Amino acid sequence: MSIRVAILVLGLLVQAASQSARAAAEELIRLSDLQVRRAGVTVEPVGAPTPPGASDPASEGGLALHGTVTVPNRAVSVVNSPLAGTLAAVAVDTGDVVRAGQRVATVYSPQLLEWQRDYLQSASQLELAHARTQREEALFRDGIISQSRLQEALVAERQATLQRDLHAQNLKLAGIGDDALGRLGGSSALDGTLAIHARAGGTVVEQLASAGQHLEAGAPVLKLTGGDMLWLELQASREQGASVRIGDAVHVDGCQGAGRIVAVNPQLSAANQAVLLRAAFARPGNCLRPNQYVEARVARAAAAGARVSLPAAALVQRNGTDFVFVRESGGFRPVAVTVLERSGARVLSGTAFKPGSEVAIRGVAWLKGAWLGLGPDEATTPEAGAR
Repeated sequence: MSIRVAILVLGLLVQAASQSARAAAEELIRLSDLQVRRAGVTVEPVGAPTPPGASDPASEGGLALHGTVTVPNRAVSVVNSPLAGTLAAVAVDTGDVVRAGQRVATVYSPQLLEWQRDYLQSASQLELAHARTQREEALFRDGIISQSRLQEALVAERQATLQRDLHAQNLKLAGIGDDALGRLGGSSALDGTLAIHARAGGTVVEQLASAGQHLEAGAPVLKLTGGDMLWLELQASREQGASVRIGDAVHVDGCQGAGRIVAVNPQLSAANQAVLLRAAFARPGNCLRPNQYVEARVARAAAAGARVSLPAAALVQRNGTDFVFVRESGGFRPVAVTVLERSGARVLSGTAFKPGSEVAIRGVAWLKGAWLGLGPDEATTPEAGAR
């Protein structure tokens, strides 16, 4: 058999299997009323469909989830000590609102004394190099020295300038401004006291160091939060997370405004197999505070197409597909359903049903046995269908 013939035969077999599966899903399981009664099959009406775009009534008030209030990373800033030293004083307290550039702490730093000394020494070396260059230029104009000697003086002055600028930049990074550098160069008076300023405005939410504590360079002193945005990180099951969409409204008791879902983590938590949902609240006022544990309600928008609520007891599986048995004249018809969410004793389906449709909720195992072809003699009781 050639490869083309083999591929053709395989395609025909797949098509035949697909047609057989569709036929099995569409066939009517013909049963008399007596058989249905003896099997104890009972039915329940299909829940009313939810129109597209409407809020999902699967749970009263929306999907109830628990979560924690957090601060967005872009709204958090940390005030650090730029140099090693001893924290002499903290000028603000937790809860205070500070502005950008405000002095919030003072550090006594021997390292600052060393940097000031290095700056003054490099400034002195630059003065000497500049004087030498001027002298060599005069000698060169008079023809006393060669041009190479003048260039050596110019290079030495350029290197001294770079060294002075390097030490000046270090002091500026430590918080010493141009005015303070000018005063240092004029007086040559060293001062080891360094004022720490807040680079951005915000509210002090945590003091990370105490007066008298030794700090390394870069050690955090204060933590600030700014802006009018808070996040609510919610924990949801895999099925719940699949039903939530970006933009869904989030309500918290005590908050007048609603938040919005801004992110749905695509991966599950390894610890509890939960999906992380992030909701943003703009200007929440005092109803939400960082690290607060709250219960929120997510008002989910329905997906495209109507969705219906079905009893979980009505579902059976065949070849990995969910089915329900719909009551029709003369028996039951298996109908494939698309389950959007499972919640307790109910499931949410995106499958369309005719108005007034009823699905079997008891004797479902017996119906499945009849569907699988156990025969009318064997499929006469729930026990026989369950074998």
